[in-house]
Amino acid sequence: MSKLTGLLKNYGLYVLLFVYGLFYHISSSEFWPITISKTWLTPENFEYSLLQKPIFTLLLSVFHFLPLTDIQHLYLVKIFFAAIGALSLWFFCEFVNELFSHKLSRTLSNTILILLLAFSPTLLNNFFRVRSDQLSFFVFILFLIFNHRKNFLVSVALLIGLPLIHIKGVLYLPAGIIFIIYTYYSFLIGLKRSYKINLSLAVVACLVWLVSFNISSISYFLSTFEKSEFPNEYLRFFLNSEFVLLIATVVAALYFIIKKDKILLPYSLSALLFLFFILVVPQSYPYFIASFSPIIYIPLIYYFINNLQYKTKTITVLSLQIVLTLSCYYLFEILNYNSSNQQMSYIKEASRIISSNKFNYLDGMGILPRQKFVKCFASPNDEAANSFCKESVNSDKADVIILTHRLNSIGYSLFDNLNTSRTQIIPGFWIKNSNADQLKYKKFAETELLPAVLIFNF
Repeated sequence: MSKLTGLLKNYGLYVLLFVYGLFYHISSSEFWPITISKTWLTPENFEYSLLQKPIFTLLLSVFHFLPLTDIQHLYLVKIFFAAIGALSLWFFCEFVNELFSHKLSRTLSNTILILLLAFSPTLLNNFFRVRSDQLSFFVFILFLIFNHRKNFLVSVALLIGLPLIHIKGVLYLPAGIIFIIYTYYSFLIGLKRSYKINLSLAVVACLVWLVSFNISSISYFLSTFEKSEFPNEYLRFFLNSEFVLLIATVVAALYFIIKKDKILLPYSLSALLFLFFILVVPQSYPYFIASFSPIIYIPLIYYFINNLQYKTKTITVLSLQIVLTLSCYYLFEILNYNSSNQQMSYIKEASRIISSNKFNYLDGMGILPRQKFVKCFASPNDEAANSFCKESVNSDKADVIILTHRLNSIGYSLFDNLNTSRTQIIPGFWIKNSNADQLKYKKFAETELLPAVLIFNF
């Protein structure tokens, strides 16, 4: 019994976070890489945009080797990334504990994490996403731990791997270089001049390779930067909802920089640098922001613990009161609005119809990773991708059109003739009239399924 109590005390919070992430609503941008990653296995149909996120998409392609249904495939991927998300937060707390030379109790570490999640809805709702951003955060936390332990080779290897996870991983490099220089300054300054030159050339060579390898991504970044609205709705939500925390952590970071604190100086510089990136990158979506926010709050967390470490009981009681109040809201949100249950119910029925009739489908986001699909990713900021989707719709190649929010957003007029040319089997699921008579599936007279446009909507 005592062992069980100890396990719950140490890991119960992370088990809850894992379950929370596992059953959370799947965003439209998560479906696409899960599905399109299978083109790694078919070179003739290879999607070259996967080269922008090689490690991330190669990892997702591994799941396509397994004999799974659509539902099983999605749940297995969700299990993996929910575990990555929970582990990221666990390693983050372990890292903060290392900054305090392992003097923090598990109760205090968990309390700090609960407070951070309670007051940072962007982090709470995105730490588990099937996104390259969250995988990068996981690797960067490992980098911080190994760098703090002065394991040079492992920390450098992790840092080099970040841009290979996805092109935005290059944004971690300036902070990573700050940490390495700060940790190994005496070693680097003692190198011979020839070694310094060779090391500098190696760094420049890596940067040149990254730029040339992802020139299309950089062009896309520049084009979206010109068209972007600043701040976008997600950035506005982040700044509004976490304004007090952000001001507090900026003040704490500046305090440690002015003080030239031996421990917190590089973390303070990195916190300000990551906040700057969040503000200037045009596609500051929630998962991108969430991958940086824990690092941004390190100066505040350190200051908070360092100045209130003798009032642990008071902090714990206060934290629990706050969490109990907020937990009612978050519990209501996930059970009623943000659960993936409705999505999975729809996918189960759609998969059954398409697989039994050997249809292909088009939905603008790829909700069925195991079925044959007409490649088309509808994106609000990508005119070229949207034009390709419009051509795909007009070509009438798809046996089934699933009218998701993304597909619907590229132009309502495209679907004006659906009632005349296609038959709706389940809400938002349209098949060609020529296939309706031979359909191996009866049309629903009544169904509890919501329209696809409502449940595959963000």
